[in-house]
Amino acid sequence: MKNHLYSNGPGRCLPSVIASFVFYRRGYAEAEIEAVFAKYDADGDRVLNAEEQKAMHDDLEEQRKNIDGEINQVSWLVMSL
Repeated sequence: MKNHLYSNGPGRCLPSVIASFVFYRRGYAEAEIEAVFAKYDADGDRVLNAEEQKAMHDDLEEQRKNIDGEINQVSWLVMSL
Protein backbone atom coordinates (compact mmCIF):
# COMPACT_ATOMS: atom_id res chain seq x y z
CA MET A 1 0.00 0.00 0.00
CA LYS A 2 1.29 3.46 -0.89
CA ASN A 3 2.07 6.06 1.75
CA HIS A 4 0.05 9.20 1.22
CA LEU A 5 1.05 12.85 1.61
CA TYR A 6 -0.49 13.03 5.05
CA SER A 7 1.58 10.10 6.37
CA ASN A 8 5.04 10.42 7.88
CA GLY A 9 6.59 7.65 5.81
CA PRO A 10 9.23 8.00 3.11
CA GLY A 11 8.22 7.98 -0.54
CA ARG A 12 5.00 9.84 0.14
CA CYS A 13 2.48 10.11 -2.68
CA LEU A 14 0.02 12.87 -3.48
CA PRO A 15 -3.33 11.45 -4.61
CA SER A 16 -5.25 13.68 -7.03
CA VAL A 17 -8.28 13.90 -4.76
CA ILE A 18 -6.19 15.39 -1.93
CA ALA A 19 -4.28 17.68 -4.28
CA SER A 20 -7.54 18.85 -5.83
CA PHE A 21 -8.91 19.76 -2.42
CA VAL A 22 -5.72 21.57 -1.36
CA PHE A 23 -5.35 23.47 -4.63
CA TYR A 24 -9.09 24.28 -4.76
CA ARG A 25 -8.93 25.74 -1.24
CA ARG A 26 -6.03 27.93 -2.40
CA GLY A 27 -8.11 29.34 -5.25
CA TYR A 28 -7.00 27.25 -8.20
CA ALA A 29 -9.58 26.34 -10.83
CA GLU A 30 -10.35 22.71 -11.60
CA ALA A 31 -8.82 23.12 -15.08
CA GLU A 32 -5.54 24.31 -13.54
CA ILE A 33 -5.48 21.36 -11.16
CA GLU A 34 -6.13 18.93 -14.01
CA ALA A 35 -3.36 20.56 -16.04
CA VAL A 36 -0.86 19.98 -13.22
CA PHE A 37 -1.73 16.30 -13.05
CA ALA A 38 -1.66 15.97 -16.83
CA LYS A 39 1.84 17.46 -16.87
CA TYR A 40 3.43 15.64 -13.94
CA ASP A 41 1.52 12.35 -13.51
CA ALA A 42 3.80 10.43 -15.89
CA ASP A 43 2.29 7.00 -15.24
CA GLY A 44 -1.32 8.23 -15.33
CA ASP A 45 -2.31 6.68 -11.99
CA ARG A 46 -3.76 9.97 -10.64
CA VAL A 47 -1.15 9.95 -7.86
CA LEU A 48 2.03 12.04 -7.87
CA ASN A 49 4.73 9.71 -6.59
CA ALA A 50 8.04 10.95 -5.18
CA GLU A 51 9.69 11.23 -8.61
CA GLU A 52 6.74 13.09 -10.11
CA GLN A 53 6.60 15.44 -7.12
CA LYS A 54 10.33 16.11 -7.52
CA ALA A 55 9.83 16.99 -11.19
CA MET A 56 7.06 19.41 -10.21
CA HIS A 57 9.21 20.89 -7.43
CA ASP A 58 12.18 21.32 -9.77
CA ASP A 59 10.03 23.12 -12.35
CA LEU A 60 8.53 25.40 -9.70
CA GLU A 61 11.97 26.16 -8.28
CA GLU A 62 13.20 27.12 -11.76
CA GLN A 63 10.19 29.39 -12.22
CA ARG A 64 10.88 30.98 -8.83
CA LYS A 65 14.48 31.69 -9.79
CA ASN A 66 13.37 33.26 -13.08
CA ILE A 67 10.84 35.47 -11.30
CA ASP A 68 13.44 36.48 -8.69
CA GLY A 69 15.81 37.44 -11.52
CA GLU A 70 13.13 39.56 -13.19
CA ILE A 71 12.31 41.28 -9.89
CA ASN A 72 15.99 42.04 -9.34
CA GLN A 73 16.27 43.50 -12.85
CA VAL A 74 13.28 45.76 -12.34
CA SER A 75 14.53 46.81 -8.90
CA TRP A 76 17.92 47.68 -10.37
CA LEU A 77 16.29 49.70 -13.15
CA VAL A 78 14.10 51.60 -10.67
CA MET A 79 17.04 52.32 -8.38
CA SER A 80 19.09 53.68 -11.30
CA LEU A 81 16.45 56.28 -12.25
